[in-house]
Amino acid sequence: MTGVLAQLIALTSFSENRALNWADLFKRAAVRLNSDDLMGDYYHQDLVAAKYYSLSVRQLLFSAAAAWVFGGMGSWNDLGFDTAEDNQRYDDVSAGLYDAINRSILTAVNSW
Repeated sequence: MTGVLAQLIALTSFSENRALNWADLFKRAAVRLNSDDLMGDYYHQDLVAAKYYSLSVRQLLFSAAAAWVFGGMGSWNDLGFDTAEDNQRYDDVSAGLYDAINRSILTAVNSW
């Protein structure tokens, strides 16, 4: 879990420091890592047979799903910044998140 949590913390900080509206989304995804109420607001509840997975695996899986911000108009990957430093940091945290989400999903679904 630490990989995705570290990325979510980095993204929350990055978002808050640049007054981006994404910080709350990343915070909610991080909260799922320690929550018992995982599917309450999860849209695609029928995609996962959650009863077959342990709580820690479900926490990892639903946190990763809640953190998915890639694709579509107005998504995270549509952002751009005024400085090369901000753009580089954005690229770094985005790549880290993408990797952490995909690793989390693979770990979770292959645990059963």
